[in-house]
Amino acid sequence: MATENFVLAPRSGISYGATDPVLSNKSLYPNFYRTLQNDQAQFDAIVKLLKYFGWNWVGIIASDDDSGETQRRELEKMAAIHGICIEFSLQLPPNKYYKHIEVINRNRRIINRATSQIVILCGTASYRSMYLFTDESGDIRQKTFIIPASWNVIIYNSSVSSSPFNGSLVFTRPDKVIPSLQNFLENVSPSNRPNDILLEDIRAYYFNCLTSNPVWNGIIQNYFKTGYRNCSTTEGIIKLGRKNYDTHFLRRVHFRDPTGEEVYFKENGEMSSVYHVKNQIFLPNGTNIEKHVAIIDLSAPEGKQLNIRQRLITWKYNTKEVPYSRCSKDCLSGYRRVLQRGKHICCFDCVQCSEGEISNKIDKDSCQKCADDQWPNEKKDKCVKKPTEFLSYDRDPVALVLCIISVTLSVITLVILVIFILYRDTPIVRANNRNLSFLLLVSIILSFLCVFLFLGRPEDVTCMLRQTAFGVIFSVAVSSLLAKTIMVCIAFKATKPSSKWRKYIGVKLPNYVVFICSFIQVVICICWLSISPPYQETNIHSYPGKIIIQCNEGSVVAFYTVLGYMGFLAAVSFVVAFLARKLPDSFNEAKYITFSMLIFCNVWISFIPAYMSVSGKNTAIVEIFAILASSFGILGCLFFPKFYIILLRPDMNSKKHLLRLEC
Repeated sequence: MATENFVLAPRSGISYGATDPVLSNKSLYPNFYRTLQNDQAQFDAIVKLLKYFGWNWVGIIASDDDSGETQRRELEKMAAIHGICIEFSLQLPPNKYYKHIEVINRNRRIINRATSQIVILCGTASYRSMYLFTDESGDIRQKTFIIPASWNVIIYNSSVSSSPFNGSLVFTRPDKVIPSLQNFLENVSPSNRPNDILLEDIRAYYFNCLTSNPVWNGIIQNYFKTGYRNCSTTEGIIKLGRKNYDTHFLRRVHFRDPTGEEVYFKENGEMSSVYHVKNQIFLPNGTNIEKHVAIIDLSAPEGKQLNIRQRLITWKYNTKEVPYSRCSKDCLSGYRRVLQRGKHICCFDCVQCSEGEISNKIDKDSCQKCADDQWPNEKKDKCVKKPTEFLSYDRDPVALVLCIISVTLSVITLVILVIFILYRDTPIVRANNRNLSFLLLVSIILSFLCVFLFLGRPEDVTCMLRQTAFGVIFSVAVSSLLAKTIMVCIAFKATKPSSKWRKYIGVKLPNYVVFICSFIQVVICICWLSISPPYQETNIHSYPGKIIIQCNEGSVVAFYTVLGYMGFLAAVSFVVAFLARKLPDSFNEAKYITFSMLIFCNVWISFIPAYMSVSGKNTAIVEIFAILASSFGILGCLFFPKFYIILLRPDMNSKKHLLRLEC
């Protein structure tokens, strides 16, 4: 019923047709009651139906009157609360004929451009409004309609167009069988109600009967293009059948109706909010099938209000597939919604969750961050434990390669040491202090083997040993080279008669040099371990998706002090060896020391920026490479030439050859 028909309603009374929500306001209408639900209750039921089928992109067609405008606003407000977007909202043609065609054409253009598949009707239905649905080629025939209770009579009996409503869902009020109604309807005819204008209109609409008003006869024949006839005055409305009429018949405030149902008014003056939903199927032969598919009881507890039998519903084109009416496709798990600028909230793009985040439900507005020790799986719909990473013997090929290289070089160095021990009395081994050569070879072997402290899962013990052991071992090696270089210089100066340098020739001076230089490094390492020792660290931030098990150096100052002192020894050894490179020593010892220290210094100078630019297990790889390269540089430059002479040129390993070199 249009708003203008009940806005002026008395402040007390009982209505069977007024549905405006304002009449539920007891301060304005304290004594007003009605035997049906208000529009707000019906829209609440419609919204529940939309949410059940996942429709959030719909259109509205409302009548051009106060009722249509009020219901449209109420429906839009309720839809917005539940996240349902209105793509278009149209008004049916007004009663003014000169605007009728213009409005219909405009509405058809809007509907043809619309992508929503669900259209909700509201307001007051009229036969004139049905002409919007007669566009045989338009997209309106593709839409599925949600039809309120006030429209169903018009749709069922309109001879203009019914096929657009095929497969629609129609809200109806509960049907009831009232025994006394049958007798009443059988006696309703023009013969016993000659002045009943409403009855005359009903006969005109449903039976094509001419009315007593010639003007009205011309109008309805022009619109419906149907021949009208003079009907018998004894024809009653009982021929319509039960589907075309519905009654509530109220005699008391609280009673049981003939069907046995308890009837009473709620606090707002309304009866219980129960709606039946029917599926309308229009057959090509003009008949229609009506299937009861759902009951919506708004007075039931939440979660039990909607009882729907979806398998019974037949949609458009005789399909069982539920229509899809969403502005954007659902964002799958692992994605989140990003609203499109300037559009409805139902229109969005799907963006994959950012690094370290997941979404485990469809259509999530945001992604959730995984815990620090977890990381998204490949689909980004579940957090899984981060894999741990370190230089593992069994999982990391690099660790295996470094292990093989370390063992190989250690064996080679050990072989050279054994050969030197076997040939310890030959000139080439005795030249320039063979004890320093043995000590240097042992230091090189240990430096190759200390690589294993950098492999495998780091522990607190290995973290403390790896840096201190490497620092002390290399200090011994470089100290030995420094002692060798000093002995070359002293030996040259001691060749002059009455030289005071002769008293320094022997084993004491090189031993002191090696001990003092190495002891300083030992003291630095002891202080480091005492104050802030290295320890095992779990790094969860440097590498996405991984937990790096690594060693934290503890005191960075101490670490670079160890490196700095080692570099100082190497620099002194290089300078002294470089100055003594042209001195006439045995087997070019000073030159070989110079080359070995040049390689050593270059490797460790390159190590510092490389070490600072990497993290995780790569820091261990860089340091291992520096250890292997510098150790091999000393081994190759200083001992390979002597090894070559011992095994392949024994003629050069003699006193005669040595005296020739000195001359």
